[in-house]
Amino acid sequence: MTDTKLQIGIAPSRSYRGDWWSMLQDCLHGGFSGVEFKYELPFIAPGRVSDDLVCKIAHIGREEGLFFSIHAPYVNIGAILPYRFQAAIDEHRRALDCAAQIGARTYTVHSGWVEAKYATEELITICHDHTAEATQRMIEHNSEIKICLENQNSADKKKVKCAASAEQLHSLASEIDRSVYFTFDIGHANVFAGKPIEFLRSLGPYRVRMCHVHDNNGLQDEHHALQTGNIDWRAFVEAYSTGDYPFPLFFELSSNEEFIAGKDLIEGIWVEVHNRAPV
Repeated sequence: MTDTKLQIGIAPSRSYRGDWWSMLQDCLHGGFSGVEFKYELPFIAPGRVSDDLVCKIAHIGREEGLFFSIHAPYVNIGAILPYRFQAAIDEHRRALDCAAQIGARTYTVHSGWVEAKYATEELITICHDHTAEATQRMIEHNSEIKICLENQNSADKKKVKCAASAEQLHSLASEIDRSVYFTFDIGHANVFAGKPIEFLRSLGPYRVRMCHVHDNNGLQDEHHALQTGNIDWRAFVEAYSTGDYPFPLFFELSSNEEFIAGKDLIEGIWVEVHNRAPV
């Protein structure tokens, strides 16, 4: 058994009813380790994220020793057309500047995709190459923040995505000159093959620097509360605690009640696992 420290944060989903400030308050009041702020609608609608707010959040984060992350805008970094590809790069640069201002340690990125009806082998290859290029340019824009490619939701049949499997993530990483990391989404992994722990092990402990935690039935990416789907949370906590993984667990759920219930569950299993007498 390793001495892995349990870090639990929140990464409110799109259905969360609140703003960045209320996310921070939920984090502090619930005793969480940090927040992953989504740099996307509705949270960044005009007037909702000011420089003053970002500075205030950053100050509290430093004082409290919180782990901050930014979930990148959901734009297509694998876009085939040059002007759309450049627009995606520009959007990520703005988000990375905000991440630096807020003191983020990690930056979660969705890989590129091709609409399924246009997904020829040629276009999928271009999408893959653009995803690698865009990620490289993000790293060059800010080398201090860990850029983390996320394993994607494979249940979305309207899109062919560049990083739904562990093999695809490793392939992209091998083409990028400087270090790139991974965000492991256990819900997406459960949809992909129904074996999220094996998926995690195939990613390996070195590159994973963030984990999105939520539940589903293995068929759709539902972002349900823990224990409402078919993920084996005890098996996951056991694998996490013995695998020498350095990443925190962030609940990608929709309400403070779900955050607290998830925290109680994971912490309870953690205590049982670590207090278990050796066989």
